[in-house]
Amino acid sequence: MFNQDIIAFFKSMFRRLSKKEVIYLRIFTNKIEIRNLDKQFTITKNSFENFSNERLLVASFSILEKFIRDTLDEFYENKNRLFKKPLIVLIQAMEKVEGGISEVERMVFNDLAEQIGGSEVYIYDTFELLNDSEVLKVVNR
Repeated sequence: MFNQDIIAFFKSMFRRLSKKEVIYLRIFTNKIEIRNLDKQFTITKNSFENFSNERLLVASFSILEKFIRDTLDEFYENKNRLFKKPLIVLIQAMEKVEGGISEVERMVFNDLAEQIGGSEVYIYDTFELLNDSEVLKVVNR
């Protein structure tokens, strides 16, 4: 009986940890908006340190990555979580992408999403705000 309880515990833990959370990340000049679709919560924050400059939306990768990580930690009660759920990240650049996102920008956004825990990364190349069902359609959920 005891072994079955342990097995059931680990099975439920595995199911809970393997479920991916969908994050919709919109990047503006020195500002981000993150929507966690599973928790139905949106947070918008301005960065105290500039990660953008006059030419580039992401001029400092390290500042933006830390800023996003710190903001994501606000979604969770325990900032030092032992197990983090994998993320499905949809990134949308909202400024400074006239003519579309370049290959270099796509690589930056892809790396950024992976660095913050994204196991699946999608880049959306328009300026319109997506509702939750549109986000889920883009990420094939």
